[in-house]
Amino acid sequence: MKPAPKILISLGLTLLLVASAGTSSKANTTLSFADAKNCEQQFTIGVVLAFSDDGSAAKATELTTNWQKEINSYWNSSPHIILGGPCAVYYHFQLTTLPQAEDCTKSLKTGHCITVVSSALNRRGKIGDVLKANPQGKSWSYGEWTTSLSGVQVAYLAGHLLGLGNDFSFADVNKDNILEFELKNPAQTNPFSLMGKPFPANVNAAALPEHDAQIAALYNLTCPAACFCGNSKVDVGQGEMCDSKATPTGCKAEETCDQSCQCQSTPARCGDGKINPGEQCDPQASPKGCTQNQVCSPACLCIDLPANLQTQTTTPVSSPTTQVDLTLGKPHSGDGICEVGETCTSAYDDCKAVLNCPPRIQ
Repeated sequence: MKPAPKILISLGLTLLLVASAGTSSKANTTLSFADAKNCEQQFTIGVVLAFSDDGSAAKATELTTNWQKEINSYWNSSPHIILGGPCAVYYHFQLTTLPQAEDCTKSLKTGHCITVVSSALNRRGKIGDVLKANPQGKSWSYGEWTTSLSGVQVAYLAGHLLGLGNDFSFADVNKDNILEFELKNPAQTNPFSLMGKPFPANVNAAALPEHDAQIAALYNLTCPAACFCGNSKVDVGQGEMCDSKATPTGCKAEETCDQSCQCQSTPARCGDGKINPGEQCDPQASPKGCTQNQVCSPACLCIDLPANLQTQTTTPVSSPTTQVDLTLGKPHSGDGICEVGETCTSAYDDCKAVLNCPPRIQ
């Protein structure tokens, strides 16, 4: 006899999650960043809605449109970063409709199968339930929803189609044999965890980073090392030597950081700011290496300026210097500096004036 699915207790008469594995039908959607462009990937989850009676079929178009909009809005209300790296995933739930009364559980080919009924409760006495998908089992899931489900409630159920469990449990907190609702992580309240409980319609709920981490583990997602290059950080753990957008880049002065975030030796070239062997100058060097009447060409050669553009230089005319007699403290010209012990007989004419000698007798 096949064992019955394990059923988690729901909150009142709201939502029910059947936590057994899915059927062994067509493989479920998987996600990989191997071929992702710009390190972003859209994760498409197919959901087939089978409206089983006249009441639900009359609302098929309206519910399909609104539910898809609400589910995608809740699951993409904030960026989803995988494994703390630069890879981002966007969830896209694609809802399609089968002809009325067609049973999608007999042909699970394009997505998870959801039967929709117009009654207040489904066959299990709930307003909605779904099998938690098993990504490792590569199988589609199924469930039964009523037309009264709100957007946040179908978004919660859609999380189980991704393979996520509840972020809440029931426990006999007061030891009075009454099970009470309890969040597994009390911090998941601002915003409230989308998988936190069957919500009132107006709750501020969102998918949280821990959900992305769980999905990454369920689908074996890894962010390729190439996606880290260029994120302004040198991720040594990803095999990077540098990052061209980082400051500093991580390379030596004579190296450059390539597109794979590896340091490469920079070959000498004209215009690199250095006068390399074989060059007469460099336009980016300071000084450039040419004379006053030359310019440095793009080939790092010194080219003479035309004659009419050259700067003419003249030899300055020397003027007599003024010397100071440190002994007498008086300035006088020429080389007749009065030395200590000079007399009117031995001194030069300019010194005699300093000594106030009498006129020479002819």
